[in-house]
Amino acid sequence: MKNYFLLLLAGLTSLNSFAQVCIKGNIKNLPPGNTAEVSYYSDRIDWTETSAGKVNVDAQGNFVLRFPWEKPGQATLTIGEQHADLFLVKGDSLQIDVDYLSFDSTLVYHGKGAADNQYLAAEILEDFQGKSNRYSYFTDAALYTAYEDSLEQANKTFFKAHDSKDFSKEFRWYITTSIKYRYVNPRWMFKILYDRKTKKITTRELPEHYFDFLKKINLDDEDAIENTNYQVALLRYLSENNDDENARSLPDSIKDFERMKILADMNYKFRKNVFKGKVRDYELTMYVKDHLGVLMQDPEYADKLVNDYKATCRNPVYVASIDKIYSRAKSMMPGKAAPEFLLMNTEGKTVSLAAYKGKTVFIDFWATWCVPCIVSMPRAKALEEKLKDRNDIVFLFVNVNDDSTSWRNYIKKEELGGAHLRADKKQSAELYSAYNFNGIPHYVLIDRKGKIVEANMDSPGDAAEKKILEAAK
Repeated sequence: MKNYFLLLLAGLTSLNSFAQVCIKGNIKNLPPGNTAEVSYYSDRIDWTETSAGKVNVDAQGNFVLRFPWEKPGQATLTIGEQHADLFLVKGDSLQIDVDYLSFDSTLVYHGKGAADNQYLAAEILEDFQGKSNRYSYFTDAALYTAYEDSLEQANKTFFKAHDSKDFSKEFRWYITTSIKYRYVNPRWMFKILYDRKTKKITTRELPEHYFDFLKKINLDDEDAIENTNYQVALLRYLSENNDDENARSLPDSIKDFERMKILADMNYKFRKNVFKGKVRDYELTMYVKDHLGVLMQDPEYADKLVNDYKATCRNPVYVASIDKIYSRAKSMMPGKAAPEFLLMNTEGKTVSLAAYKGKTVFIDFWATWCVPCIVSMPRAKALEEKLKDRNDIVFLFVNVNDDSTSWRNYIKKEELGGAHLRADKKQSAELYSAYNFNGIPHYVLIDRKGKIVEANMDSPGDAAEKKILEAAK
């Protein structure tokens, strides 16, 4: 009996170990005082970044990280200021050797899972992703299409040349799916033109059948639904084959919010009817998530939409995410207290939102890497200058997911007025969650009592000015 118990205990210990990942590393030329961390997105709907494990690197450049890992998938290894893409399967035991000063070109993996991750390291050096995003370098659609076709073929050839019997089956699925769909987004992005001098976005005139490549997307690829490249490919398909067409079909005479509700009905029903199974669950979830905050202007309508979604979606994890997002959206209704935060200003001092109580606050969440933010910034600057003599109104520019140097340099170069705060990576995630928004620029209007006036405020312009002045009365 005693021996049986010991065998059972040993078996449980072995199973527990198998559900873990171990990563050991030796980093040459690493400055002292750095850490090694593995992070991943635990919530692919709300995009919550989670740390799987973090440890100090010793003076000799060595570290050991062990952490639970159940589901095969992507992760990021961060060592100091360097990053490496990972694909992990439970039971992986990796040894990493690298020179910090030439990180990408010297990164070598050994052990269980090495083949998967060595391929990722080799692909990074080829920079297929970066090369595919050079759509702004071309003016001719035919030449650009030929370029992307050749790049996609080169990527397939590269994979064939580096294919290994040691690849895990999960990684083989991941990388082949990624190659299959990763060139959809850059092909779609060719339509967008951004002029850095004028800071304006326009769209190209393209040949009639340019977007035919979208028709090749398998709309029922349930096995691919958790692959980011496939998710983006579906987004581009919907943009060209439904969402934009619906928007153009409505007369301008329809008021903004009524127009928004009509479009929501059309776009939601399209997703519900066109997609099936896991793909439909994902697409309905993302649509409700992305639009729920704005649609809360009509709580009855929002409630009806959420109820229909919950009756349709068969994925309990997705439903739980929407329940959480819906709860946050309700907390951002007009009259609710604006979520508090404490962030660093340009002088390195921490400032709270409460410091502006007694004044009407227009918050602009932005980043220097965000093209739409930079495009709208001149309008924000003009409106701030127009109202700068109003001591009871504050334009609060909150920089998110950006580096400190870019932030400071942009403020100085553009001579931006108003108040400026910066959120680090962790604080940015908290702001996205607390204020219930998905992308930037995002605007919020708060009254002098610290209460929400509008959680999805108009971008800077005449309508925004009118609402700001009304709130400041």
